[in-house]
Formats: sequence, structure tokens, C-alpha cells
Amino acid sequence: MNKKRGPSDVMIRITGNAIETCLNECLKDGVMLKNIIRQDPFTATLYIASTDTSQVRELANDYECHIEVIRDSLFERYIRMLKKRAGFFVGAALFCCLLIVLSQMVWKVEVQGANPEIERTITENLEKLGLKPGAFQITLPPPEMIQKEILDHTNGVTWVGVDKKGTAYYLNVAEQTLPEKESQPPPRHITAKKKAVIHSVYAEKGQAVVKRNDLVHEGDMLISGFIGKGKYAKAVPATGEILGETWYKVVVEVPMKRKVTTLTGAYEKQHVLYIFGLKLPVWGFTAADAFQNFHVEEDLRQISWRDYQLPLAWLTKTYEKVNEVPIDLSVEEGLEEAKEVARFKMNSHLSGEAYIDEEKILHSESRDGKVKLEMHYQVIEDITSEAPIIQGEMKE
Repeated sequence: MNKKRGPSDVMIRITGNAIETCLNECLKDGVMLKNIIRQDPFTATLYIASTDTSQVRELANDYECHIEVIRDSLFERYIRMLKKRAGFFVGAALFCCLLIVLSQMVWKVEVQGANPEIERTITENLEKLGLKPGAFQITLPPPEMIQKEILDHTNGVTWVGVDKKGTAYYLNVAEQTLPEKESQPPPRHITAKKKAVIHSVYAEKGQAVVKRNDLVHEGDMLISGFIGKGKYAKAVPATGEILGETWYKVVVEVPMKRKVTTLTGAYEKQHVLYIFGLKLPVWGFTAADAFQNFHVEEDLRQISWRDYQLPLAWLTKTYEKVNEVPIDLSVEEGLEEAKEVARFKMNSHLSGEAYIDEEKILHSESRDGKVKLEMHYQVIEDITSEAPIIQGEMKE
């Protein structure tokens, strides 16, 4: 007698005067009896396979016993549950099927790196290949074939990269570029664009008329566009690099009282499901209202199945509580911070390879909760500008 119940076993109650004889006959006929429990001399409960119910009932009738099914099999109860909730399971199955079908479609085609005219031509060629939003991916040629067709039928393109990411296709285009003809600039002088002391001189074309440590003013000639003398003199587009020492004054104010933001360790999380771009909050609906002051961290994860990028995404937003702690700077700390602010302000004004050579404090004071600082900067920078040579101008 096997005591282990199977999923297709039913529980029956047998009553009568010849219970033992009836059960022995069942065993002789090959019926598997499980978990037999004698309730009283005339009643017993046991488990049998649902397929043996009719056979046991016939044997029981032969011995004037009565059979009653008091508990259906797990399989039968599962079938009833499925029938009762058929709408839910059918809907879930249809949703999964629809999701799989939609994930096999093309939802986005983007051409990157091409001008509007070439982009329009590529889009037309892609549509001829069937690659457009709404197309099924199984009907499309492989990326290598798409790349070859675009290169063969699009002028002005030297390379096309086809990148398939889930339901989207991205085409990166490298346009054919012809080298531009270098245009010869007109004859000109190089002049100073501001007052400075000459730091270094490099005349690539033309004749330098200044040297190191010379003081120049705005508009002074630095490199002449005339070369040669007398009848051999000619005008050329002067080029070169003249670095000069220039001077700037920067004034800044820094507050000595401020607030610093610190994390407390308390946090709340919000979970959001994105389906085809539609935002569906799942958990943590009031997380954004949990704290008055907070910092938000976002973690977005795209959902994929095997090599297919599904149109689903899971966003986790963590709202971390923060406190604003007031701090007071000393005069020395405020002065150091003011120097950093002034230096940053000066550097943001400079361009190219210009750099600060020297700096010194002209004036500093602390009052009304602020540090006021006046800085002087000595800067090395390019001071050149171009001045065209007027027609008829000629050096003797």
C-alpha cells in the first residue's frame, strides 16, 4: 500500500458491512489503495486514482458497500480553478503573446550623421527594403545586406553602420568629404589687440618689428606684411605668434555663512514600470512626499529576453533625506576660498593657450559677513590681430 498521494488521486469514503472484503478484492484487481484510515467498523477513508473510481464502485456494489468521493484530485481542482479564472489567464496569455509580437516589430529607425538631403535619400532606400516603423523584423534583410544596399544606392556616403538595438535600428553615416581648397588670405599686417609687454616673438611669414620686453599699445604693428626692399618689396599675408604680458584686476566677494547639504541615511524608494513609453507607477506612490528636503538617485534598467530588447523598462527612484547644516568660515578660510573663486573667474576669461604667470592681492577686507578680495593677475597670452594692407600702401 503506497502512502504517497498523487495529483490525480481522489479521497473516497466507503461504508458497509464488508469493507475489508471489498478492499481486498480491489487489491486483487490491481487497484492502488493509499492512506487507508478506518473510521469505525463500518466506515473507512482512502485515496485511489480517479481512473479507478468506476471499478471500485462496481466492486463495492457487489459487496453492498457505498462509495462516496469526499475530496477531488488536485488535478480536477486545478482545472476548476482555471475554468473559474479563465478570463484572467486568457488575458494574461494574450498580453504575453501581444508583447512578444510587438517586440518583433520595428518601432524606431534613426539616421545619424547625415545632412537632411542624404538622410531623406537613405530613408527612401530603407523603405524600399521594408525597413520602417511597423515592419516585422523577421521579414527584414540582415544588417550586412542593409549596409551594402545603402552604400550602393546613396551618393556622397563612404560608410554606413547598421546597429540593431531591440526594436530600434540606428544607422550611423559617414559622409564623403572632399578636401577644401586652401584660400590664400589677402596681404595683411599683424597688430596688437591690447596693451602688453612682449614676451615672445615668432614670425612665420612677414617681418617682425618688435622684440622681447617691448611695450606695445592697441593697434601697434607687430609683424609687417611687407618683405624685401625697394623694387623687390612685396606684400604678403603676415602670420605668426606674439605672446604678450597683460594685466587684469578681479574683484570677488565670498559669504562667510553658508549651508552644507548632508545625507541622513533615511530614504524611500519608488518603482515605475515603463511599457512602450507609458509610465505605470508600481510601488512607493508617496515616496516623493516623504521628505521636505531630499536627493534623488535614478536607476533605469531595460528589460530584454534573450537577444531581444523588449519595450519594457524598470525605473527605481531613491529619495534620500538630506539636512542643511549651517557653517561659518573663518577669515582665513574665506580668504582662501575667495582666491580660488577669483582664479577660476580669471581662467574662465582666458582663451587658447593663455595662462596666469603671476598673481598678488591688491586689497582684502572682511565685513558684513563677507570677504571682499581684489586680485591683480599677470597673464601671458596671444595679443595678435589682423590688419589688412590698404591698396596702394607700399613700403619704401
